This record gives sequence, structure tokens and C-alpha cells, in this order.
Amino acid sequence: MRPLRDNLGLEVFNEICTLMIGDFMITFSDWVERGEVKFEIGYAFIGLYSLNAVVNIIFILVNLFIEIYYKIKKFIIMRRIKKF
Repeated sequence: MRPLRDNLGLEVFNEICTLMIGDFMITFSDWVERGEVKFEIGYAFIGLYSLNAVVNIIFILVNLFIEIYYKIKKFIIMRRIKKF
């Protein structure tokens, strides 16, 4: 499998999500006294975390299917060569 350096966009996306999630963590401290605000920020926190996870899982699955496609294609070509 190729390293993540090939996909700089995903790496930047992960870094931005990590920074935003870190900023949300401040609202769960005692600086914010209202429980309603913490509750609403909690939904945004879960949404951003879930978005990050889903994007990364999709990226992994797409790369997996591409690898499988090329391996099957290589297998078929090698099989045709052996027949001759």
C-alpha cells in the first residue's frame, strides 16, 4: 500500500479535523458554565468526529477496491499468458 504522502488532501483534512476537535474540547471545561452550550457543542463534536471517521473509511475502502481490481486484472493477464 502507498504511504499517505500521495494524498496530501486527506492528510490536511485530518489535521483540520483534529484542530477543530481540539477547539471543541475547550468548551467542555469549566470555562463554559452553561450546560446547554456544552450539550449542543457535543453534537457538533460527535458530527465532526464521525465525518472524519467516515471520510477515512471511504478512503481506505476505495484504495482497497482499487488494489483488488489491479490484482484480479494481473491474475487474468497472467492466466492468459500461461495458456499460450
